[in-house]
Amino acid sequence: MTDSNGQVVGLEGELGVRHGLSFSVIINGTQVHITDVEVDALDVVYSQIDPLEGDSKLLLCLINKLKEDDKFKLVAQYIFPLKKIAATLAIYNGMAFLPSIGEKVAEDGDTVGSDSSLDTKPGVAVSFDEDSGAPTVSASGEEGAWASKLDRDPGPFGSLFVREWDSWDQELLRNSKSRIKKIFKSYYNSRTFDPGSPDDSSDSPGTIITSEFKQRFKVKAGQNLLPWWKKRMLRTNPFNANDEMCEEKD
Repeated sequence: MTDSNGQVVGLEGELGVRHGLSFSVIINGTQVHITDVEVDALDVVYSQIDPLEGDSKLLLCLINKLKEDDKFKLVAQYIFPLKKIAATLAIYNGMAFLPSIGEKVAEDGDTVGSDSSLDTKPGVAVSFDEDSGAPTVSASGEEGAWASKLDRDPGPFGSLFVREWDSWDQELLRNSKSRIKKIFKSYYNSRTFDPGSPDDSSDSPGTIITSEFKQRFKVKAGQNLLPWWKKRMLRTNPFNANDEMCEEKD
């Protein structure tokens, strides 16, 4: 490419020297290439070309270009949805972690009773050297197992003042949920629903609807102070349809 004076100022097409970023996965110990992206190097002397280094704008440019690649989107958004892994792990741990505790148990009688011994009890055993006093941890019985349901049963009066694992309903944040909902409702009902009037100090539609709904369940003012034969004379509004004070005949 030349300027108006015929001097070379650049070239059209590709220079031939390019920076690239390759994306691949490991399947059964074998690296499988998926896709790659490239950008042209600057049209300068070879010794002046900047190498591809970490934490550089050139690497950021390649990463952004890789994120727009269709094959990378297929892998990162559908085959292995990276954005959903954290949420999936949280749901899995929340739903399966507590129920999985105590699923692996030893045989009945291995923990307590005449048939139990240090070699059959589940878990690990700690022994101390007589000379040095150094502790030694070793597996005893079935490592990682719990005592069987029959062996760990406290009996009808054994769990009166202690909540055993088997009697716990495994419900988490029981008191926190109601508190969080209450805090959320206060912010939700106080927000402005009309985007055209952000400075409007009137109640939001959510607050008005909630207040009207609560009014239906509230006891009329003074109703508990009157005898039963006077309650039928209570009126919710002292004005008629013309905004005038109601007469006795009204």
